[in-house]
Amino acid sequence: MRVLGSCLLLAIAFMALPPPAAAEGLDYNLVRLDAEATAEVPNDLMRVTLVVEHQSRDAAALPAMVNGDMGWALGIARKRESIRAQTGDYGTQPEYASTRIVGWRATQELLLESEDFAAASELVGELQQKLQVRGMSFLPTRATRERVEADLTREALKAFGARAQLIAESMGAKGYEVVELNVGGTPE
Repeated sequence: MRVLGSCLLLAIAFMALPPPAAAEGLDYNLVRLDAEATAEVPNDLMRVTLVVEHQSRDAAALPAMVNGDMGWALGIARKRESIRAQTGDYGTQPEYASTRIVGWRATQELLLESEDFAAASELVGELQQKLQVRGMSFLPTRATRERVEADLTREALKAFGARAQLIAESMGAKGYEVVELNVGGTPE
């Protein structure tokens, strides 16, 4: 008997061990088997996007205004060792009245990332003197995701082996052989 498996986290295929001479070229007694393992993954990383925005009738005046506020914000943020800070997108847009350009608007993002939620929240509060919060998200760090995925892979393999053995025994097979193995996790 052969069993093929696929699952959300882990997929394994196996076949019962037929006599060696009969093993070549056989494609019957195929059984599909799925095994998976899931877990709650802690969100231990905070990402915040803040933006500085200025308007002016003179487009040439905007970079100095935006850069001044961004320099101020980066100076404060980079003093916090537990917080990673970097600038993000910069953009300038015209402002219209009817069909005429009457002014300009410039924005630049500041991206913060930290595992220290209290320090990041405190910094965001301070930076809101001159910047606005555009977005905030919480997600697992790469290390946490990889650790949980490794644990789940072991768990799914164990569950798959137990189910495969149960099926093989229930169908009168003496054992099984892995024919195909697909292991996958959820994408980042």
